[in-house]
Amino acid sequence: MTLKTLVMFKLKHQEKLLNSLLEESRKLIKQLSINDSDATFLPVEDSLIHKEIAQNINTALDLVRKSSQNALIRYELVAKAIKVGLWDMTVVAGDPVNPQNEFIWGDEFRKMLGFTDKGDFPDVLDSWASRLHPDDKEWVLQAFHDHIIDHSGNTPYDLEYQLQLKTGEYRWFRATGTTIRNEEGVPLRVAGALFDIHSKKLEQEELQYEKKCSLDLLIRHELVTKAIQVALWDMKVVLDDPINPSNEFNWDDKFRQMLGYKDEQDFPNILDSWASRLHPDDKEWVLRVFRDHITDYTGETPYDVEYQLQLKTGEYRWFRATGTTIRENGVPLRVAGALFDIHDKKLKDQEHKSLLERFELINYALTEGPWDMKVNSEDPLNPQNEFLWSPQFRKLLGYYDERDFPNLLSSWSESLHPEDMDRVLHAFGEHINDYTGRTPYALDYRLRMKNGEYRWFHASGATIRNSKGVPLRVAGTIRDITNEKHEGEQSLRMQQFTEDILQKFTAAIQQVVSGINLAASQAQQQNITVAQAAGTQEKKPPAKA
Repeated sequence: MTLKTLVMFKLKHQEKLLNSLLEESRKLIKQLSINDSDATFLPVEDSLIHKEIAQNINTALDLVRKSSQNALIRYELVAKAIKVGLWDMTVVAGDPVNPQNEFIWGDEFRKMLGFTDKGDFPDVLDSWASRLHPDDKEWVLQAFHDHIIDHSGNTPYDLEYQLQLKTGEYRWFRATGTTIRNEEGVPLRVAGALFDIHSKKLEQEELQYEKKCSLDLLIRHELVTKAIQVALWDMKVVLDDPINPSNEFNWDDKFRQMLGYKDEQDFPNILDSWASRLHPDDKEWVLRVFRDHITDYTGETPYDVEYQLQLKTGEYRWFRATGTTIRENGVPLRVAGALFDIHDKKLKDQEHKSLLERFELINYALTEGPWDMKVNSEDPLNPQNEFLWSPQFRKLLGYYDERDFPNLLSSWSESLHPEDMDRVLHAFGEHINDYTGRTPYALDYRLRMKNGEYRWFHASGATIRNSKGVPLRVAGTIRDITNEKHEGEQSLRMQQFTEDILQKFTAAIQQVVSGINLAASQAQQQNITVAQAAGTQEKKPPAKA
């Protein structure tokens, strides 16, 4: 064999070995591309060199596998530790919605949504997309699409949306992602993370709601303050002393205006600006109540008082003051309150009280017993309807107070005489239920006294109605007419007796007159007969001798 032939033989043999090595390497690459965990490199021939090459390659593969497993373990541990769901997608032909795109949803991702494995949450886009909230689905998919197809890579993917859990419940999540692109910006692979932000989102919404409510409350506060004419004030308490001259007061402009002042110059922010204007009859007890409220560490002593304040003009007006105290371990820190002008109301109340006292005096002086009732339009004869029986009403029946004659309809209705009950209740119902107001309520009936005796009473009443005639309140009186009834009965009996006597006397007279007329008639008839007889004898000729 020549040298040339030997060289050619060796070259062909080496080329064959290289082709075998190349083919084996291609098989290894293919196995690795499909994530074949058993991928190995086999020696081309049973030589020490090829065995060592194969061993070195397989050792390198084992190291890569261990490194990958360690990275995967760290990846999973970090994902669990920070409670983040990881995902990635291989983009086919730069198309983010290509059905061939391969998705990988991490175990923590599935767990977040209540799923366990690929069996109930497959590695496809729709596993996630189909669970997007109806309000979010369209814009979220659009944002995902815009991020991937922007070849400049300037469109971010970081958004918040709701996903439906396996239970059907919706929760808030934050999704972020980034895309690996080729030199031309074409997307190759997208990876991202999912964070559960439900609690944080609710807190943000609650905070926003609270801010909105606070703003609304402030606006309402200002509007209400103007509408109801209320003046506000507050005070910082120094050394737990409510009347310490160093206490910082804040009288608002409305407070000053109520008293006829303009600003802090003529009504300074000190306690004495207010205290010095208290009416002499009120000053001592008002300051005592103010002090008692602040120094009661239990916070149970209220501050809600009515007193008179002197205006800048010198006139006194009635006001109502309320307040509350912020405390720390019972120690007062700050007091705030409101002042209401109640002068006109107070005068009306005093007038009303005077009228009420006069009314009560008149009630005791009257022989009639007033009553009134709040009407339940759906059931005006309900025994539990609230009645107000006056002291005079009870007195007429022999009762003393509400304990033995409660303010209920039944107190009266159960005292009605059995023979009168249906008639009286019917009349009462007819009066109330006549929305025209034309049916009167005035009748006589008997009521049982506390001692069991029945007496006659005359009752009358009138009803206050709304514009539609619906009864709102009924009021009336009763009057004892027992004596009148008895006198009437005696008068009726006397009249009957007199009429009987008169009838009998008339009958007797008629009999006498009839007898006289009969006698006269008979006498007249006899006279006629005698006259006729006498006339016959005169006409008869004398007898012959």
